[in-house]
Amino acid sequence: MHKVSDLFAGLGGWGCGATQAGCEVVFAADAAKHLVGLMKSNMPKVDAACLTFPCDEVKTRIPLDTTIIFGSPPCQALSAARSGTTEEQRAGGLALVKWTLDLLLETLPTQEGRKPFVFLCENVVSAKLSELLAKVKHQHHGSFDYASLQLRDYGTPTDRRRM
Repeated sequence: MHKVSDLFAGLGGWGCGATQAGCEVVFAADAAKHLVGLMKSNMPKVDAACLTFPCDEVKTRIPLDTTIIFGSPPCQALSAARSGTTEEQRAGGLALVKWTLDLLLETLPTQEGRKPFVFLCENVVSAKLSELLAKVKHQHHGSFDYASLQLRDYGTPTDRRRM
């Protein structure tokens, strides 16, 4: 059975999906206290924490036997569709993605006793994010890969109206 840790967990959608797929969610964190409470109602056995990322505490909170990590930073600052986003906010969103990738590719794998793991990170594709991912792929050749998929190519339109 895979053990899952979920960063930026929100309501716990990724964690609930993992549970339904037969995995055990062992740790989850989000910055919003009310979302952590709702997540706990869906997954009462999970060790849940209210943490604002980036933070060093997460390095010791993710159990060593975690085999899958969901690291899905908020994408609002990176979305081209979001009006009114400043360059400073976009840079902050990109920095959070970079911190997440550094955590998953450089910090956690060096911890003694940590088993190899798979991680998933999804976000809004932008030119700057694609540039960052290409750089990380070059730095971690053979241990990191990514794909940019457009949902419209799979029968799902990507333009949506927010309510």
